[in-house]
Amino acid sequence: MTKNNIYLSKENLAQVEEVREIDYHFDSRKVEKQKKFEELRKEHKRMVEKSKEYAMRQHIKHVDEGKKYHKYC
Repeated sequence: MTKNNIYLSKENLAQVEEVREIDYHFDSRKVEKQKKFEELRKEHKRMVEKSKEYAMRQHIKHVDEGKKYHKYC
């Protein structure tokens, strides 16, 4: 049995290192994008909750006003 040994010249070794660096930068950018996405998602959820609370307060306010008008009818 023989093993397949690949001997890299210095130029090819430099290319392999360059590719590894590119992969590292790509991965780090991917992680940064993922973090930004998570932050935006949290912010969106918070804004949705705020708008729901506001809508409920407005609804209660309108119902209360409606009760005032109907008392006198």
